Amino acid sequence: MSELEPHILVALLAGAIGLVFGIAMEASRFCLLSGVRDQLTRGTSPKLAMFALAAAVAVLGAQGLQLAGYVDLDESIYRGDTLSLGGLVIGGLLFGVGAVLTRGCVSRLTVLSATGNLRALVVLMVVGITAYATLRGVLYFPRDLLQSATTIAAPLATLDAVFASAGFGETVARLAPALPIALLAVAYTLNVTRNPGHWIAAIVIGGAVVAGWYVTGYIGADDFDPQPVESLTFSAPVANSLLYLMTFTGSTISFGVALFAGTLIGVAVSAIAGGRMVPQSFESASQMTRYLTGGVLMGFGSVAALGCTIGQGLSGVSTLSIAAFIALGSIVTGMVLGLKLVDRVARDEGQGEAVAASV
Repeated sequence: MSELEPHILVALLAGAIGLVFGIAMEASRFCLLSGVRDQLTRGTSPKLAMFALAAAVAVLGAQGLQLAGYVDLDESIYRGDTLSLGGLVIGGLLFGVGAVLTRGCVSRLTVLSATGNLRALVVLMVVGITAYATLRGVLYFPRDLLQSATTIAAPLATLDAVFASAGFGETVARLAPALPIALLAVAYTLNVTRNPGHWIAAIVIGGAVVAGWYVTGYIGADDFDPQPVESLTFSAPVANSLLYLMTFTGSTISFGVALFAGTLIGVAVSAIAGGRMVPQSFESASQMTRYLTGGVLMGFGSVAALGCTIGQGLSGVSTLSIAAFIALGSIVTGMVLGLKLVDRVARDEGQGEAVAASV
C-alpha cells in the first residue's frame, strides 16, 4: 500500500478522476439541462441519452463494487432509512428552475467557468456560498424545517431493499433492479444516438462515478483514518472549495475539493486544446439578476435535495436509493417548468445567449 496518508492519497486520486471527468464533460458538452431542452423542443435528445447511459454505467459499476466487497454503499449519505420528501421534491424543483435561470446546473457551470465564462464563475461562487449557508449558516433553519417537517420512516428506502424484503438474496436483490435500469438506458441510447463520441463520453463520465466509489470506499477505508464513502457531486464541493481557499493553512483537503480542482484543470486542458477558451461576461443588469437568483435557488435546492444532477442523478442513483430517483425526477420537473414558464423571459430580452451558454 502507499505510504501517503489516506486523505492525501484519496485527494490525489480524486484530482485524477476530476481531470478525466472534466475533459469528458467539456469535450462532449454533457449537460442534463440541454438534454431536457432538446427533448422538449426537438422531440429527441442525444444529451439526454448520454445522461441515461452514464447512469447505467454508474449503476452497474457501483453495484458490482458492492457485490465484490470493495465498497459498502450503505455508508454513503444516499442510503438511509428515512425520506425527506419535502427536501427532495421542493429542493429538486428549486434546483431545476435555478439551472434554467443560469443556463446550466452546477457541474455545467464548473465546465463553463474553466473555459473563461465569467458569468458561470460568479454564479458558481454564489452557489457555493448559498450551499454553505444552507448547510451551516443562516439558511440552515429553513432547510432543517423543510426537511424535518416532511421526513418519513422508510425501512424500504432502496430498490434492493424492496427485493430483499421479498426473500431474494443480496446478489439477486441488487441485480434485479440494476440490470433492467441499465438495459433500458442502453436501449434508449441506441435508439437516439450511435455517435461513438457520445458513447465514449457517457461511459467515461459514468465510470468516473464508479471510480469515486472505489477510491473512497476501498482505498480510503483506513482503520486509523477512514475517509467518507462518497462519489461525484458538485454543490457541496464548490462550497467546501471556497472555504478551503480561505482556511487553507488550517484545513485538510477532501475528496470533493480535490475532485473540483481536478475537474477545472481537465476542462481547461480540453478547452485550450480545442480552441474553445473564450472569455464571456454579463451583458445586462437584468441578466445578472436572473443568474444570481438561479445560483441562490441551486445552492439551497441542492442541499435540501441532498445533491445535484451529478450528485443525486448519477452517484445517488447508482446506489439504488429511492430518494435519488425522487430528487432526480424533481430536478427534471423543475427544469421542464423553468423552460416552459421562465425561460421565455430570457428570450424576450433578446440577448442571444439562452441556448449557447448551455450547449
